[in-house]
Amino acid sequence: MIIYFLRHGKAEVFGDDFSRELTKQGKIELYNKYKEFSKSLPKDKKIKIYSSPLKRACQSAEILSEILKTDFTINNEVLNYNIRDFIEGFERDKINIIISHEPFISTWIRDFCKVDVIVSRGSIHKIEVDKNLQGKLLGLY
Repeated sequence: MIIYFLRHGKAEVFGDDFSRELTKQGKIELYNKYKEFSKSLPKDKKIKIYSSPLKRACQSAEILSEILKTDFTINNEVLNYNIRDFIEGFERDKINIIISHEPFISTWIRDFCKVDVIVSRGSIHKIEVDKNLQGKLLGLY
């Protein structure tokens, strides 16, 4: 199963962590990046997008879902360090995309793939996870 971990784009620096929004520049950069990213996705597979409930992640999900012409689901599970149970429930024939935050994403990649990565704002990490939830990092966009 393929999973993409996306970190939200550039956000406001100040304010309540749950309500900080993407900056105008952050939205533009994400739109351009997601537009390019969308070209790499197989056209014959259904896509499922899960977003953190935090405002900046939801805005990132809105941009991606607009480009991919699909809905997204807000899910509290993507605010946990351990998401193995959540991922076990994924439909394996779909492309699964999780939009979340640091340090969650780097922790998940370390857990599944046994590698340390830098997860910058707006980054997209592609991993492949087998039925035993052992992962392999396939790329970074």
